[in-house]
Amino acid sequence: MALTFRKLEVFVAVAEDGNFRRAAERLGISQPSVSSQIKSMERYLGYALFDRRRGATSELSSEGRNFLQRARELVAAQSALAAERRRVPAAAPVRLRVCVGPLLMDRRIKPGLARFQESHPNIQLEFVPFSPTMDGAQAVRQGTCDVLLFTGGLPDYADSGDAEVISRISCSLYGAPKLVRPVLQGLRQLNDLPFLLLPDHFRFTQWTLEQFARKGVSPGHIAARPPFMDVLLQMILAGQGVGLFFDIEIASQLRAGRVLACGPSFDPVARVMLLGPRARVPEATPLLGFLREAVRREDEAIATQHAQLGRPGLLVADDSSGGLRGL
Repeated sequence: MALTFRKLEVFVAVAEDGNFRRAAERLGISQPSVSSQIKSMERYLGYALFDRRRGATSELSSEGRNFLQRARELVAAQSALAAERRRVPAAAPVRLRVCVGPLLMDRRIKPGLARFQESHPNIQLEFVPFSPTMDGAQAVRQGTCDVLLFTGGLPDYADSGDAEVISRISCSLYGAPKLVRPVLQGLRQLNDLPFLLLPDHFRFTQWTLEQFARKGVSPGHIAARPPFMDVLLQMILAGQGVGLFFDIEIASQLRAGRVLACGPSFDPVARVMLLGPRARVPEATPLLGFLREAVRREDEAIATQHAQLGRPGLLVADDSSGGLRGL
């Protein structure tokens, strides 16, 4: 795993602050992301950078103290190089329309967007909401969007551009403990529970019903069809029914004991990035790298925590970084 300048910046920030949480707040990223990047560096270097003590200040190990000066020098050199690049005449602007779902946009893209735009002012972005009923492949084919980023089943269309699977994530049926526990104890049948589904015309609903049919799930009662995933989650938490949800997106609720998983194992869904012709030019490469990193980094951080609870979250065994051509 590469030792990137970003990881060096994170390490220096933690070393200076003496606290993972404060460093995360200063850098504008999540604390799990900071922890994940530090652990990645330690695996790469082969030694611990910090002496971790629960509830105590994060103190550098002896190896960490020795490495800190080199890390500062590398970060300073990278900053000087970036400043030199900014003195070079700006490249011709590249205008790209990016279509992305609301959950990925709010939780993954927006937190790092200002930093990306500052580093790449020549890339001018317009974001287009990806609705659950939208034919994203057609939008890319027609040129109404240049990059499509979504979570769902693998695309099965031809001549629609390049598709890349960024990561694959598992999903499960979830419900409030009071509703689900009798099923887990064998006192009630799964199909007798009230189910929550998104509206029928949503593509994810079609995929969900296909999964139910394949796994032998036959809901006897559809209690409601909320039009948004966040509303679906709130109804699950309120005990109004069970619903299919991405494991990685519900990880915090599971850790807090607000939900329990039930039912069979379902097929994974994918984080897919679909590219049109304008997004395959060299000038667009920084944007594609930013989108990959924004999605994959947080997926990995959450999945690491989620795996401790027995739910896979992120299926790292899959070839999630490979491009799928002409799907």
